[in-house]
Amino acid sequence: YQENLLQQYKKKNHLISFNTFPEISNILKKYFPDKNHNFKFLDFGGENIDFYLEITNNFKNVDYFVYNKKEVNNNFENLKKKYNLNNLKILNDFNEIKKYKYDFVNFGSAIQYVNNYKKVLKEIIDVSKKFILFSGTHFYDTTQNEIMVVKQVNLLPNKFYCYFFHFEKFLSIFENCQFSIIFKNEN
Repeated sequence: YQENLLQQYKKKNHLISFNTFPEISNILKKYFPDKNHNFKFLDFGGENIDFYLEITNNFKNVDYFVYNKKEVNNNFENLKKKYNLNNLKILNDFNEIKKYKYDFVNFGSAIQYVNNYKKVLKEIIDVSKKFILFSGTHFYDTTQNEIMVVKQVNLLPNKFYCYFFHFEKFLSIFENCQFSIIFKNEN
């Protein structure tokens, strides 16, 4: 699947797979307008090679880090070796994430699957210099419950459990930080 994405991207020169926030390149261009500017990008939960290709195609000096499950990372490792993807840095352990400082952290439909999401976010805040983006994440404000646990069945026969977050309570994780909301969109 990943190799097919890579081949299709080379032919069409644009994202092939579904992306929870297809406008991410435009956002990055707004905040990193110089294509030659070096910055570090962490894709937390990244799972499609064409997203890496899209980012590195638009930003020549980006250090692209990806963190995901072992089987996804193994696929990336194989592609990296086969196609000499030198600026793809695969992080296999959460402690590896803490070795770097990132200019942009992307949580594309990922944080809701992390059991210890508060701990993860607090540690990500420590290594994030500028931006953190959450996309494909469900927030609500209708009850006071901090989280709701839901069963995801749109990928049958697989079933997953994930969190929906109370928006204001989720934001409280970022209190006393240098971060502020730049934009939010309803989906």
